[in-house]
Amino acid sequence: MKETLDNLKPVWHKETEKMVKDFQKFFDSQEQKDLKKYREEGGTVYVKARFIDKKNSECMWVQVKDINLEQKFMYGRLANSPVFIKNIKCGDWVNIKFKDIISLKKENN
Repeated sequence: MKETLDNLKPVWHKETEKMVKDFQKFFDSQEQKDLKKYREEGGTVYVKARFIDKKNSECMWVQVKDINLEQKFMYGRLANSPVFIKNIKCGDWVNIKFKDIISLKKENN
């Protein structure tokens, strides 16, 4: 029997959970401040974050527009087309809590 994407269920593996914990240790307050400064100086920042709806979870990239250090979240545009999460789409504006970030990358403009 051939499986389709509709039949697949995403699983939050222990390896992913470890990756999240490792990233959170790295992403301390100084790194957050440095990232905010980098973004304000015109650098492009992407974060990979966990999105969850009632039945599924999925990790996707977000291009960061703003970083709120006090409330510990980032605001930006979703850079992926979700497969399992149906309530958002590529290009939507989203808020990402720091605790849901699992990776980041920076690009010079």
